Amino acid sequence: MKYDSTKLRTRTSPYGLCSFLPSISNEQKRDITKVGFAFLLTLRVDKIPSRLARWLVENFDTCRRAVKLANNDELRISEEDVYLTMGFPRGSKPVQEAKKSNKGEYTRVLDEWKTQWAVVLKEVKDLNWCEFTIDSLISCMNNWKRQPKGAYRGPLLFLMDTTGPSQTQPGDANVGHQATPSSQDDGLFASDPSF
Repeated sequence: MKYDSTKLRTRTSPYGLCSFLPSISNEQKRDITKVGFAFLLTLRVDKIPSRLARWLVENFDTCRRAVKLANNDELRISEEDVYLTMGFPRGSKPVQEAKKSNKGEYTRVLDEWKTQWAVVLKEVKDLNWCEFTIDSLISCMNNWKRQPKGAYRGPLLFLMDTTGPSQTQPGDANVGHQATPSSQDDGLFASDPSF
């Protein structure tokens, strides 16, 4: 278990989304709820503690899908954790991400999506966003570990929230809490109060 007091650079923060959400219409809120992302409407985290984020990223084992803890313990992360923490849809179809290297294909898919958006939106709940979040976490983690001076681009909010207090209902994560060392009763972070 290692700790580097350097702050983690990220590509973006939740601030933009949190400040934008209050301005959306009731119809937009209904649409967000219909596609299974209602938890976003209650999002109240506008920043991520960068030292804690760095610790989590550095101590996440992508092969074991686990955060390494004190005394050789670990906290395993699964699709179920994404579902319970974030309440994302967990349908039977995988999310197909466009290949970044094929801009023509990406543009074609985007144009097609724009013309058929109503049909596509109905299928959003059928996609497994929990699996996609885990896959994204691992992919972004591996990319960052190859270039640790670059910005981390993965789902930090999920990682931080899932390592915080246990959730009991899907989407129960009052993402307004921040998984800070002081919120931990087991002293996992007690060795360094500077998070």
